[in-house]
Amino acid sequence: MRPTHRARWDSGLSLAFGFVDLHAFNSAGKGTMPLKPWTLPTDRQLNAAAQWESARVGLISDTHDLLREEALAELTECDWILHAGDICSVAVLDGLAALAPLSVVRGNNDWGEIVNELPHNVRIEIAGHRIYMVHDRNDIAMDPKETDVVVFGHSHKPENYEQDGVLFVNPGAAGKRRFTLPITLAILNLHGSDRVLETIELDL
Repeated sequence: MRPTHRARWDSGLSLAFGFVDLHAFNSAGKGTMPLKPWTLPTDRQLNAAAQWESARVGLISDTHDLLREEALAELTECDWILHAGDICSVAVLDGLAALAPLSVVRGNNDWGEIVNELPHNVRIEIAGHRIYMVHDRNDIAMDPKETDVVVFGHSHKPENYEQDGVLFVNPGAAGKRRFTLPITLAILNLHGSDRVLETIELDL
């Protein structure tokens, strides 16, 4: 069964969609009402997530100080969100954390405030699937065979492939467009041993 924590985030959703001016949120880091500041997931949340029977996991990367309304809409029903770096603004973390528990890694463009204190890699287990996340695929600091899913970003190019039973996923960039690359994120649905990935191009 899916986790039952969604109700805890209803107030956050009202902030993200009902009262926050997203233009002001993106440009100044605040809207007409303050978002609850992002914090690291608690041990209780992490332990619970590992035991879920299924989960809908949002994968997002390279927002570069721009949290699009279209991205928020696609992530609304997620049970957990993973951001693969190049966040560039604490406000982006606050906005995503209003939707679901949020794990993040630091990208090469993350400096200042608390973003420069973020980890370079994260290991997490969700619904029995071991997930490793790092910003740049070239900086993987473990044997991928020790995990089930590797999430990365940096290139702004969405891609996914399987190697030795491990799913590698780059959700692409959901922030500022680079050249003619699409603006994308991804949803990873986990249930039992099944992994179903959907890459979503945002309708801008």
